[in-house]
Amino acid sequence: YQRRVRGWLKYSNNSLLKHHMFCRQIVTRAATFERAGQSFRLSVGRGRSGNEEGPLHDLPDFRFADGRPGPDTKARKAAIRRKERDLERIQEIRHKMNTFIERRTDFILKAKETEVIQKKEKEEVQAKRTFEKRNKLVHSVIESLEKKKAQNSPPPEVKIQ
Repeated sequence: YQRRVRGWLKYSNNSLLKHHMFCRQIVTRAATFERAGQSFRLSVGRGRSGNEEGPLHDLPDFRFADGRPGPDTKARKAAIRRKERDLERIQEIRHKMNTFIERRTDFILKAKETEVIQKKEKEEVQAKRTFEKRNKLVHSVIESLEKKKAQNSPPPEVKIQ
């Protein structure tokens, strides 16, 4: 190892960096290697390798002559447990999502109801204010007319005896 390091030290820093980058590219390319059709199967929503589901994977390996299924292997038992665990997790998540959707819907409905109530109250207050303004206007017009009438009416006649 020391000789190798000493040998690398003979090169300039630039060439050492190039060698490091070349090795890094090899490692990166090897890490991203995919099986044929893997990206397609994943994009369609299927399993990664194509043999994770289906009758060849789900059914027992053999049957006895009298028709009984053969015993389950360790791998098959593990797969069954894994599928049951996944199914339980999916049902749990589905239940949580349904609960969340119900709560959110209730919250939205309550918010809309309060918004409608507030809008109605606001409209009632505006209608009341409009009525009060009109009422004040009518009263002021009546008062001004009464004043004018009082000013235009002839003074009462005084009778001399």
